[in-house]
Amino acid sequence: MGFEIEGDGTTLNKCIAQNCNSNGILADGFHFTSNNVSISYCQAYKCVRNGFNADSLSNSTVLNYCQSSYNSIGFVIQSPATLLDSCVAFKNNAGFNLALAGIAIEHCFATQNLTNYTFFASNVQNSNTQVNNADPALTGPFAGVNL
Repeated sequence: MGFEIEGDGTTLNKCIAQNCNSNGILADGFHFTSNNVSISYCQAYKCVRNGFNADSLSNSTVLNYCQSSYNSIGFVIQSPATLLDSCVAFKNNAGFNLALAGIAIEHCFATQNLTNYTFFASNVQNSNTQVNNADPALTGPFAGVNL
């Protein structure tokens, strides 16, 4: 497990979850079950399960400029009132798994995943679309990702 977020009103900024493995059980990079969570400029890389997992118990979650690569699923969003803004899913088994209506997605990008979208949302850009406002300053395992 990388980050298990259980406190309401939690904010994470510029965190990296890498090589998360707990025998395949709950080995998410970021897993959150609390309300009013804000995650910005964070990266999940080579986790056994999911990069970012918003559980059905969480509400009012915001993910800004987050990136997921080489995970089972990049972003699993199964909570209401979630905003994904300028997030990137790159080389995961699935890029975005969006389980509920009411999830807002802006300027996100999925490319080179085995499946870019498990549940397609029309405002997620396809892999041929350039994301002009994605933050080029992210470093670490995503430094070479050409957006």
